[in-house]
Formats: sequence, C-alpha cells, structure tokens
Amino acid sequence: MHMGFTILTGFGSMLGVHFAKKSAMEIVFAFAVLSVITYFHWRKSRDRFLHWPCPRCGAEWPGDKNEKDRACKVCGLRLGQETP
Repeated sequence: MHMGFTILTGFGSMLGVHFAKKSAMEIVFAFAVLSVITYFHWRKSRDRFLHWPCPRCGAEWPGDKNEKDRACKVCGLRLGQETP
C-alpha cells in the first residue's frame, strides 16, 4: 500500500510537470503538497505497525520497531494462528 501510494504521488508530480510547463511556482507548490501528503501517509503506516492491536484481545502486540514477537503476551495468540 505504501509503495503504491509513493509511486502514485511520483506519477502525479510528473504529470504536473508535463501539464504545467510554463508555471514553475505551481509545480513547486504541487510537489510540496504531495511531499507533505506522502510524509503523513508514511507516519500513519509506521504508527500502525508500531501499535498493532492483537486481533483476539485488542492489546498492543509486543515487539519493537523492527520485529514483532511471535505471540501476544496477553492472550497467547501466535502469529499466523488460524484458529483459537
């Protein structure tokens, strides 16, 4: 999702350059707006991973910013567990 959004904003920037060749200020403004949108989307995606809730009990899944633990410490649900 994040990669697709980044590619989409890149294409939007290129289209802005193509359609507005004579107005450099509009291009700079559009690039700045797309950059801010991309930044906030990145932050939302990062926070979603950092504060991922357990699907069973709703507690925050334990782990750090690089890797999550194999099981929830509150209810014991394991990653990839299909049935309770």
